[in-house]
Amino acid sequence: MQWLFLDLNAFFASCEQQENPALRGQPLIVVQTLTESAVAIAASYAAKAFGIKTGTLMRDARQLCADVIAVQANHRLYTEYHERILKAVDTCHSKSIGHQHVLEPELRSKQGEHDFAQHLLTKAAERLRRGDCYCRRLGVHLSWVGDLGGWWDETDFHETRETGVLLARLEELWKQVPRYKPLSVGVVLLDLVPADHHQPDLFDTDSSRRQKLSPLIDRINDRYGRCSIGFGLFPSDVRAFKGHAAFHRVPEKWEF
Repeated sequence: MQWLFLDLNAFFASCEQQENPALRGQPLIVVQTLTESAVAIAASYAAKAFGIKTGTLMRDARQLCADVIAVQANHRLYTEYHERILKAVDTCHSKSIGHQHVLEPELRSKQGEHDFAQHLLTKAAERLRRGDCYCRRLGVHLSWVGDLGGWWDETDFHETRETGVLLARLEELWKQVPRYKPLSVGVVLLDLVPADHHQPDLFDTDSSRRQKLSPLIDRINDRYGRCSIGFGLFPSDVRAFKGHAAFHRVPEKWEF
């Protein structure tokens, strides 16, 4: 078997329904916080039948379905289910690493999307190192408020897993970002290379020194808590977000 595709649509909602049988068959949304301004990061099939989908505000979901049930996200639970699935399909191999996030209303600005893109990229770079891989391409995806579509661009480079290098590449891409009000932001690391196939850049004389910095920051965050230290100073509202809502993956335990 060369390829195996798993459709985990409504995964977070399905996990909640598996844990609580009373929720099965009910219109259910999973949110980061139980506030009317929160957005659904997952919706059950019963909720989708009313037009509720990922990114729907809680107050809008209640207008679409008065009986909708909101549950606060429990990412540790989703991680446990994710690991059980991985044990059943341990032949799968990731070809990309990505993070995506629907921006809170206060972050839906040019600066807000930029800051959160940096935050997501630092997390993706850490996952890359923990997976003992390098990458050769970085992609950025943005979607706009008001059904204005979205934007995608990417850049390639000599294989790396250094957060500083990747952030510099992100800044190059960001010069081309259109000036529309953002709804969501995502970053993807592509063309992954296992460490045992890594080919160092012979002309990068500072590479060995830089390669020590990112793993050191990883170890400090492991010891003192997520986001204790990072590359540059992200605004407090970005650094304080530790839920790591993932639309195409479940976080791993070390990310909490």
